[in-house]
Order: sequence, then C-alpha cells, then structure tokens
Amino acid sequence: MLEVRDILKDYGGRVVLDKISFEFYLGKSYGLVGKNGAGKTTFLKILMRLIRDHQGDIFLHNKSLTPLDYLKIPMAFISDTPSLYSDLTVKEHLLLICRSQKIAKIEALQRIDEIFEALKLEQYRNYFPDALSKGTLQRLNIAMGMVRDTSIFIMDEPFAALDPVQVLAVENLINLKKQNGNTFIISSHDLDSLVEVCDECLVLRDGKTLHYQISELTKEKITTIIGDSYGD
Repeated sequence: MLEVRDILKDYGGRVVLDKISFEFYLGKSYGLVGKNGAGKTTFLKILMRLIRDHQGDIFLHNKSLTPLDYLKIPMAFISDTPSLYSDLTVKEHLLLICRSQKIAKIEALQRIDEIFEALKLEQYRNYFPDALSKGTLQRLNIAMGMVRDTSIFIMDEPFAALDPVQVLAVENLINLKKQNGNTFIISSHDLDSLVEVCDECLVLRDGKTLHYQISELTKEKITTIIGDSYGD
C-alpha cells in the first residue's frame, strides 16, 4: 500500500495541498483530476520526492519514503514533459533506462521489443528525437517509464498530444500491466481515458481531495465539483 499522510504544500501563501491523506492500494489504478493550477502535478512530484519542501509523510508498505532521494524511489514517474537526449535514438533511450535499472541485456531487449509493439514504436527505433512528432515523443516518454523494473507508475498527462489510435494503444498497455498487478496514479484532463483505465478517482478542489469510484463521474459532474474552486 502507498499512503500519504497530511501532505501540506503552499506556493506564495496559497495552499494548494491542504493536509491530504489517502491510501493507494496496489494493483489498482487511480485517476487524478482538477482544474489547471489545482496542484495535481505538485502532488505527483511530492510522491516522487521531486518536491521536498512540504509537510506530511509518504509511506510504501509502511516504510517512509519521505527521506529518500528521487533516484531511490521504487516507483516510475512519467512526466508531462519528455526529457530526452538529442544524440540517442529511440532504442538507445530505452537501453539507457534498462542499464540504469541494472536489467540484463537479454531481458532489456525483450522488454523493449514488447514496448515497441504495444506502443507502435517499432518503425521509429533508430530515429533521433528531433525527427519525431509530438505524439511519437510522448509515446517514447511513456515507453521510458513503462520499461522500468517497478510495480507503481505515476503518470502526468500521458494522453496529451496523442491521436485516437495512440491513446488506445496507451490505454491497452496500462490495462495489460494492471492485469499483471501494477498500480497506476494518473493525472489527466482526459476523463474518457481515465474511465477506460482507472478504478477510482481523486478530484482536487481547493487543496482537498474528493474520492469517487470512476463509474460515478461524468464531465458534467466534475465541472459541477470543481467549477467554483479557487474563487472562479
């Protein structure tokens, strides 16, 4: 179980996360929704220890993650902004990730082939980033997270810049990994995709979280929930 306890974070005196506590159960997928500026990315970065100047604690299997450095966190973070090397090909990016994870080469190559097939990246394996479209860069970004040796994936706007075929490929990969016991926490404005891959949903509103089963939510209901937040 991944647990957050009393997470409090403010920017310039405005509280964006107001003593949030929640338990994420392994093998389930959770959506995270809210208005722009509601604190979704901040919350994900706190989970990953990329933001550390906050109050509250994070536990995995009852062991505190709060003191750990980002590189020692046993979770994968897929940011909304790809971080790539211009002189590495698509395949070389994934090999670099596997090497950093100390994954044996034979296993690494098998994982990469599986990811390429799932995300329809095979034809781009020898391309450099500057030759890729935004949608392909996003799929490479997702592949770099998904190839890691971990059971918990934290994703920030994974469906951005993807066309409908690419969205479906990502949804299918998430659902496949869910069936294998992986856990996902996914921030997204794409409610349709969240419905396809998530079991539960957290709505961030005025620094608090509201918890719903994904089947309870519609775009109209979310609009009603968050429409008047932050004084709008």
